[in-house]
Amino acid sequence: MKRIVGVFLIIILLLLLALSLPNANIEIGKGDFIAYSSASHLLSEGKNPYDLPTLLSVEREIGWTPEYPFVAWNPPWLHLLLLPYAWLPFTKAVSLWLVTNIALIYICSVSLWRLFSTRKGQRWWWVAPLVAFTFPPTLVTLTSGQINTFVLLGIVGSVFFITRGRDSLAGLMLFLTTVKPQLVYIFLPAALLWLAMERRWASFITFGATLLAALSFLFWRLPSWLGSYLTTMRSPLLRWETPTIGGIVSHYLGTELAKYLWIIVLPFVLYLLLLNKEQLDIRTTTSMILLVSLPTSIFGWSYDQVILIFPLMQMAVWVVEGELEIAHASLVVFSLVLYDAVMLYLRIAQTPNELYYFWVPIAMTMTYLYSLVKICRRATSKAAEGGPK
Repeated sequence: MKRIVGVFLIIILLLLLALSLPNANIEIGKGDFIAYSSASHLLSEGKNPYDLPTLLSVEREIGWTPEYPFVAWNPPWLHLLLLPYAWLPFTKAVSLWLVTNIALIYICSVSLWRLFSTRKGQRWWWVAPLVAFTFPPTLVTLTSGQINTFVLLGIVGSVFFITRGRDSLAGLMLFLTTVKPQLVYIFLPAALLWLAMERRWASFITFGATLLAALSFLFWRLPSWLGSYLTTMRSPLLRWETPTIGGIVSHYLGTELAKYLWIIVLPFVLYLLLLNKEQLDIRTTTSMILLVSLPTSIFGWSYDQVILIFPLMQMAVWVVEGELEIAHASLVVFSLVLYDAVMLYLRIAQTPNELYYFWVPIAMTMTYLYSLVKICRRATSKAAEGGPK
C-alpha cells in the first residue's frame, strides 16, 4: 500500500511539473481535446463533425479563438470512443479525460512491466510508472489532452493478451490502435500477419467485428460521414513539418518524397518477419517495430513518441533485472536520462518547431540496439562457459 501511495504522489508531482512548463496550457489537458470534444459533441447530436463552419462555432463556445476550425484528422470512429465525454460540459470533460489519460499511462506502464519482467523482477513494478511519467512525451500528452494513449493502450494490450492466449481481447485492443493509423502502419499489419501465421483467428474476428460495428453505427448515425471525411482529408497533411525523416528532408531539401519512405519500409519489415517467423519474440519485435515506424511515418508529432514507452520499459526491465553488466547498464541509464533532460530543455526553451524532436526515436533505437547486443553477447558468453571443456 505504501508503494501505491508513493507512486501516486510521484504522479501528482509530475503533473505539477508539467503545469510549470512555460509552454504548457494553463488549463491542463484542454489543448488538442478541443478538436476531439467538439467533433464528438456534434456526432452525439447527429450533426456532421466535418462540417467546418459548424465545428468552428462549437469550438468558439469553449474558448477556441483562431479564425479557422481545429480539425481532428483521425478516423471518425475515434469520436465514438469519446462520446461519453461529449455528454459532459467541456470543462468537466477535460478533467475527466486528464484523469483517464493518467489512468491509461499507469495501466500501460504496469502491464508492460508484467509483460517484460520475470518473477524476480515483479517486486520492482513501481519503477514502471516512475519511468513512464518521467518520460517527457508523456507530460506533453497529458498537458495537451492527446488521444495517442488509445494507441499505446492498443499496442500494449494486444501484445499482452497475445502472449497470454487471450486472442479475442487482443483483437479488441488492435482496434484501438487504428485511431492514429500512421503510428501503427507497421505494427498493425505485422501483428495481423503474425496472428495469421499462428492461425489465431479469434483476434481477426474480434478486430473485424469491432471495426464493422463502429462503421455501422457511423452510417446509421450519419449516413454522409464518409464523403465528408474524405473531403476534409484533402487538406495538405503532407505539408506539415513533423519530427520524422520525411519532415527533416522536406524542411532542408524542399521535397516531399521522403514522406513516402513508409511505402518501402513496410513491405521490407513484413518480409523480414516472414523470413524469421520461427525465431520471433513478439515483445522484442514490437519494440523494434515502434522504433522504426515513428521516424519513417508519413507524419507524427513529438507527443506521439509516447508509444516509445514500450521499448523504454523493456530497457528498464533489462537494467533492473541485471540482464546488462553494471558498466553497460550505467551507460544505458545515463543515455536515457540524458534524452529526457534534452527533451525537457527543449520544452522549457519553447523551441518553435517540432523538427527539434526528430532525433528521439533514432537515439533510443541506438540505445536499444546497444542493450540488445550486449545482452546477446553476455548470454552467448555464459553459454560457452557452461559448455563442455
